[in-house]
Amino acid sequence: MLIKSAYIGLLIILLASSPSYASKKLLFTTIQKSSVQAISHKVLEKAYARLGLDIEVLEQPGKRALHSSNSGAVDGELSRIAGINAEYENLLMIPIAINSVEIIVMTKDIIFPVSGWESIRGYRIGVVRGIIFTERGTQGMHVSPSNSYEQLFKMLMGGRVDIIVIPYVSALENLRKSNYSEIYRSHGLKILKPVLTEHDLYHYLHVKHLALKDKLTSVLEDMQSSGEIAKIRQEYIDKLYNGF
Repeated sequence: MLIKSAYIGLLIILLASSPSYASKKLLFTTIQKSSVQAISHKVLEKAYARLGLDIEVLEQPGKRALHSSNSGAVDGELSRIAGINAEYENLLMIPIAINSVEIIVMTKDIIFPVSGWESIRGYRIGVVRGIIFTERGTQGMHVSPSNSYEQLFKMLMGGRVDIIVIPYVSALENLRKSNYSEIYRSHGLKILKPVLTEHDLYHYLHVKHLALKDKLTSVLEDMQSSGEIAKIRQEYIDKLYNGF
């Protein structure tokens, strides 16, 4: 009887400490006002729906978003490059790429061939704060960080930087939504080629949701092999092109 009571007590403790998914949405942080992350959101909405779960997104500056997800204040990070869990150890990477990001160089008055990170050394570079691969790529260079892509464009137009480093999708979105589209056409904003770098993006769960990892991985594998992930991304990009 004593052993049975102890077993029941342990079972109650384990159940109480396990996340309950029946009555709540999962909340994921992401970089604020990012069109790239909007694609990741669409992919994950469909993936979690197949598990009977809803998700919400909390937009924050890049660094703050990572601190929130790693601390467990939210349920994870919407999408980031591979390997951030080496530094943010409470995050579990789901090993299926749900998106990708092409990083480009934009200028106002300068033209030069882009050939990797070293080709932009020597210029005053504008970046968005908290984008890990951008911080790594521009390490030791003359960098001016901003908190948003909108601020980044203002820095370039105001002559505070020579170039900006920005995801291609985010550049299209910002040019489409603002009066910068007219400036782009008539006042010398340039997208340099080729792309500076390209990265796959992965979803991260906080360790408290370890029980979800294999189920979600299986769903995303199916979406990847069927071409659904690629289709979601291409449809979003095509819509941006049509509006630009």
